[in-house]
Amino acid sequence: MGSECHSHLAAQKIAYDYIDKVFISHLHVDHFGDLASFWLGGTTMNRLTPLRIWGPSGPDEMYGTQYALDGASHSAGGEGVRGSWYASRGVKKGEKAS
Repeated sequence: MGSECHSHLAAQKIAYDYIDKVFISHLHVDHFGDLASFWLGGTTMNRLTPLRIWGPSGPDEMYGTQYALDGASHSAGGEGVRGSWYASRGVKKGEKAS
């Protein structure tokens, strides 16, 4: 969900509502910076299921995926979006995503 993900999806003719799972390898903005607009695109294009997101757990809660997504919501003027438009789960190194 980094920059230009929208143009890549459009070029492949992949509908936004087709993708309901996102795996983030690491929490640099170039890997998840367009996630909010991707979610919004899905809601306007009939995504009926929550967007499920997996990403790394940090050594501390403030370095994990949930914290990063909540922080992005707050910086956009929201009150936190935990459970409303996405469900995330931190994955520790070597653990299988479920």
